[in-house]
Amino acid sequence: KSQDAATAQKVAKAALHDDWIGSGAGAGTRQWRSHWHSNLTFYGPGGIGRAHGAEQYRQHVLQPFRAAFDDRSLDTKIFGCEGNYCGAFGELSGRHVGPWLGFEASGK
Repeated sequence: KSQDAATAQKVAKAALHDDWIGSGAGAGTRQWRSHWHSNLTFYGPGGIGRAHGAEQYRQHVLQPFRAAFDDRSLDTKIFGCEGNYCGAFGELSGRHVGPWLGFEASGK
């Protein structure tokens, strides 16, 4: 139903922002867990890979990213949902302050 897709889009956009840009407790909090099904699959780009389940996504994707980049921003180019299945494409940027994918912080 289009109503389901609209609701999914609203929740997924909020979760995307909270996960990648947010600066609070974010990943791992009760509020964060309410965004994601425990059986989620995250399909990341090369070097990051795939995460199975909310805990793996939080621990192996979000926490290292948040530790490596400050002043994060997100520019979503494409976003869509079919039912409750959503996908996004865009650009993340931030100041590199910690190790990321084998690279030491550049400060840029």
